[in-house]
Amino acid sequence: IARGEDVDSMRVSWNSAQSADAFSSSSDGHRVQFGTASGVLDSELVAQTSTYSADDLCGSPATDVGFVDPGYFHSALLTSLVPGETVYYRVGSDEFGWTEETSFVAFDGSRKETRMLLTADMGIGYDDHSLYHWPTPRALATARHLISEGTSGSLDGEGDITADLALHIGDIAYGTGYGAKWDRFMEQMEPLAKRIPYMTNMGNHERDWPDSGVT
Repeated sequence: IARGEDVDSMRVSWNSAQSADAFSSSSDGHRVQFGTASGVLDSELVAQTSTYSADDLCGSPATDVGFVDPGYFHSALLTSLVPGETVYYRVGSDEFGWTEETSFVAFDGSRKETRMLLTADMGIGYDDHSLYHWPTPRALATARHLISEGTSGSLDGEGDITADLALHIGDIAYGTGYGAKWDRFMEQMEPLAKRIPYMTNMGNHERDWPDSGVT
């Protein structure tokens, strides 16, 4: 999830293998269902869907050996949220299935402090500690520490929320043209990013194609 431009909004984004045209019923579609009581998701929004192809990318390795089918990206903006209220939600569709319910807390602008988790230069890690391409050996430990700090010591993200947002200030996945590394990064951070806004900023490793950083 991510903060919207308005203080009472939250953007919910997810990925699937199905396009917006994949449904057998016109009444179905990629949606977020949400509400203020667990098990009572009485509001819903239809998501906007997008994707990209190798032709949209700068060059090798992203356009050849590093390219993987990204699937489809879905996003919906929840608005008019009540400050400090817990919002329960799930994403998916009737035809292709729903995620488990999870929750976030709407931002409360009247509070005198904001609890932030700050990180940078992370990368990805694996449980078997395998390293390849661009080794970032402390990435998994860093990710687990952030998840624990943001959700009352849990590693699955199911604990009580103890931070208002996470800010990742560049050098995110060190994907550098390899799409599978971005898939792994999102999997790695999902326990936290589904509970509190995970806000990112580009670093040089998100924009390191020659001359692409010139504005």
